[in-house]
Amino acid sequence: MMFKAIIKNKLFLALCFIVVLIDLSYPITITYDSGHYMSLAHVINSWDWVDWDPVRGIVFPLFLCLSVKLLGFNQNALLVWMTLAHLLLFVFSVSVILYETKITKPLFRNIVIVFIFLFIILDPLILGIYHTMLTEFFAATIAVISIFFAYRLYQHSECIPKLSKNLLFSYAFFLVMVPIAWHLKQPYVGAAYFPFLLSCCLILLRNRKLRALYLGIIANILIAISLGISIIAWNSFLPNTGLAANPNRSINSYIDYSYVKGKVTWDNSPVKFIQKTIDQYLLAANVYWLNHNNNTIVRTFSLTIAYQNKLIGYRMFTTYGGTNTFPMTPTLNSYIDYFTTDYLPPNWFNKIEERQLIKSNFMFSTTYLVMPFFFLAFIIIKIIKKTEKGFLFIILSGSATLNAFFHALAGKGLDRYLQWGYPLNLICIVILAIYFIGAVIQIPNIVKQRLHKKNTEEHGIVTGR
Repeated sequence: MMFKAIIKNKLFLALCFIVVLIDLSYPITITYDSGHYMSLAHVINSWDWVDWDPVRGIVFPLFLCLSVKLLGFNQNALLVWMTLAHLLLFVFSVSVILYETKITKPLFRNIVIVFIFLFIILDPLILGIYHTMLTEFFAATIAVISIFFAYRLYQHSECIPKLSKNLLFSYAFFLVMVPIAWHLKQPYVGAAYFPFLLSCCLILLRNRKLRALYLGIIANILIAISLGISIIAWNSFLPNTGLAANPNRSINSYIDYSYVKGKVTWDNSPVKFIQKTIDQYLLAANVYWLNHNNNTIVRTFSLTIAYQNKLIGYRMFTTYGGTNTFPMTPTLNSYIDYFTTDYLPPNWFNKIEERQLIKSNFMFSTTYLVMPFFFLAFIIIKIIKKTEKGFLFIILSGSATLNAFFHALAGKGLDRYLQWGYPLNLICIVILAIYFIGAVIQIPNIVKQRLHKKNTEEHGIVTGR
C-alpha cells in the first residue's frame, strides 16, 4: 500500500518530472568499454557470433541491441531507459526508507522525499552512473529493487510454515534476477544475491523453526540450479556458433587466476594476504590511491580523491562543451559514432553539480569506510535486542560491503566496481539521519517523563504515600 501511495504522491511525481528534464539535458557518456559493448550488440543483431567476447555477459549487449532496434540509432534510444532506471532508483529508495523508518505523517514524508531527491538522486556520481553506457547503472537498479524484494521476503516470512502468494512471488523474483545479474556482469551477481542471502539469514534469526531453515536452504538451492542452468545453456550455445575458444578471455580463467594468486599469497603469509585485501578495499573506496607509474598502492589517507569515478562518472560535469566520447579504435568508433555529441546542459545546473564533486567523493569514501562497522554493529544489536528495527539497514550496508569485500579479495581495487553499492550506502545515511533526528525530537519528552516521575515519587514521600 505504501508503494502505491508514493507513486500517487503529487510532490514525488513533480520531482520525477524534474529528474526526467535533468536526465534528458545531458547526453550519455561513451567509454572504450561502451564501444566494446556496442560491438557485441552488433554481433547479436547480425547473428555472427565469431566476434563475441566470451568473458562478457549477454544481458547488457542484448539490452543495447534491443534499445537501438526499438528506438533507433540515437542518444534517446539509451537515454530513455537510463532515465527510467534513474526513476526506479528514486521510487525504490523512497519506498525502502519509508518502510524502514515507518514515517506516516504527510509533511514528514514529503520532507524525506525532497531530501532523497537532493541527497541521492541528484548526487553527481549517481547522475554520472546513470548517464554512462556501462553496466553499473543497470546493477545499481537491480540492487535497489532487490533490497525492496528482500524486505518483502522478510515481511511475509512471518506466515511460515504457510506460503503466501507474496512470499512465493518474492522467491520467484530472485530466482529470475540472480541469473540476470550474473549475465549482466559476473561479479555483479551480488546486486541481486546478497540482499536475498542476508534476508534469508535474518529470517532465520527471527523465525527459528526447522521449516524456515529448510525453506531458506531449498530457495538457495533452487537459485543455484537456476543460475547453473543459465550458465550451462550459455556456455553450450557459444561453441555451437563457431566461436573459437580463447583461454585468455573466459570467466573461468579469471576466477582461476584470482584464486591461484590469492592462495599463493596466503600460503606465503596470511598476514600479508589480509593486509593486501585491506589495501585493495581501501583502494577501491578511494581512501588510498594507485601510483600508475609503478602500479603500487600509495597508503596516503584521503577522503576526497577519485579515480574512474572522476574519469568517467564526472566527465559530463567537468567537460562542459566537450565531447561525450572517450578515444577508441576506428573499429569500435564505427559502432558508437551516432551517439557522439557535446556536453551542453544548462550551465547554471552544471555549475551546481560541479561544486558538489568533492562532497560526492567524500561520501563515497566515508560510507565505504564506515559501513562494514555499521553492518556488524546492527547485526549484533539485532541478535542481542531481537528488535525488528534495522533490518533494511543490515541488508543495505551488508550488500554494499560484501560487494566491496569480494572485489578486494579478488584483487580488483577499482572504485567503479563499487558504484552499484554507493546508492545503497546513501540510503543508509538517510535512514541513520532520520533515526538521529527522531531521537533528538524525543529528548524533551523523555526529560519531561523523567521529571514527572521524579516529582511524583517526591510527592509520594512528602505525603507519606
